[in-house]
Amino acid sequence: MKNVIKTLGMASIVLLLIGCPPYSNSDSQDNSSPENSLEDVLSKTSTGNESVSYLNQLRSQGYNVQFLLASTAEIDSLNGHGGGGFERKGSQIKIYINDDLSETEQAHIVAHELIHIKDDFEIDQFLQTHSYIDSASEDFIANHQNRGINNFDSKVVNYVLGTLFCTEVRAYTKNQTLNDQGLTSNLFSKANQLPQFVDQNYIYRFNVSYGSSAMSMKNWCLSFNSMSSIQNQLSW
Repeated sequence: MKNVIKTLGMASIVLLLIGCPPYSNSDSQDNSSPENSLEDVLSKTSTGNESVSYLNQLRSQGYNVQFLLASTAEIDSLNGHGGGGFERKGSQIKIYINDDLSETEQAHIVAHELIHIKDDFEIDQFLQTHSYIDSASEDFIANHQNRGINNFDSKVVNYVLGTLFCTEVRAYTKNQTLNDQGLTSNLFSKANQLPQFVDQNYIYRFNVSYGSSAMSMKNWCLSFNSMSSIQNQLSW
């Protein structure tokens, strides 16, 4: 699976499945660097401070983290929605942010993508020692439309969809907590609709859904403190 995912600038399932490849058209990028202002916004809440702390942790580990701006049209043309995305390549991490949104919503994008980045590292580490899951997941992602989901081992399906569902729940839960602490977001706050939102917007593209089990699945995802723990539970 890693070869397919790295084509999109990732080392894990996450962006391949959520349809959120990084924006990388250098000719049309805004070269402004909004790091300081968005970190200041996040620092107004305890949860936002956690995001800033993780940013600083990445930097202390030698990663060059950049915030890059792009328009709604530019991002939407690549990933089907006008939010943001990220690219991780070597020691370079780029977070792409919609420059049409308010500063508060942009701060939410940063917090959201940082969860995906953290999960991405943990998924990548997990797959390095589970090559059979890596290859089986790559095959499923590449061929589920042609072969049909029922023609794949249920363990593979559960791993891919469970990983996708959980990483989105984890990222949007971070946004919801920021919202509840006063960093109000109309774009990222899903409240009680979160399980259905993830189910309909991410899982249903595989022509399957958790349906009435979505809430239970959300609670299951959030019962673990890390994506590594989730990966171990989903493995076989």
